[in-house]
Amino acid sequence: MRAEVLTACPRPGLRHGVPGGFEDQAARKPDCAAGGAVANGVESRLAANPLG
Repeated sequence: MRAEVLTACPRPGLRHGVPGGFEDQAARKPDCAAGGAVANGVESRLAANPLG
């Protein structure tokens, strides 16, 4: 099923665009949820996500 979803709805920008948004937000507001996500490795988790 995963292969069918990826074929039907590819998300090529997930691994590249989303982490930058988190990092930008975290730089401006380090105590927000994005700051926590960056501190907890959101970039590596997104890079490992098979759906991204």
